[in-house]
Amino acid sequence: MNISVLVNNKTKIKIKNLKKFVKQVFELLNVKGVFEISIVFCNNEFITELNKKYRGKDYPTDVLSFEGIDNFLGDIVISIEKANEQKNESLKKEIEDLLIHGILHLLGYDHEKNEEEYIKFFNIQKNILENIKEGIIINEAQ
Repeated sequence: MNISVLVNNKTKIKIKNLKKFVKQVFELLNVKGVFEISIVFCNNEFITELNKKYRGKDYPTDVLSFEGIDNFLGDIVISIEKANEQKNESLKKEIEDLLIHGILHLLGYDHEKNEEEYIKFFNIQKNILENIKEGIIINEAQ
């Protein structure tokens, strides 16, 4: 499996090891092929504009996914500000959880169809997070 990860970090937080992390997620999902994804890290203001424009919801959300075509799977947009507000353990774990969530959406998983799909989606997400061997590395120093 070959994956390209394009990153646009609009925040002051340094995030490393993204390609290894994403590759592990794909391996745990048994996805094979050549793919490219784009990941944008932003603040609440930026993600609110996207949420309003594409979903008609005028508030910040934690993660948005925009499907691509062919080998370009799409874009994952994560608000670091929102992730920091809602984190349970650490910002690192929250970002990892949101990355997995976004990847699942790009691969066609949907938790909004019905309760059965909701349970399946979040069980897969939890299982992947528990089985990642090498997580992302963040540096919150500003």
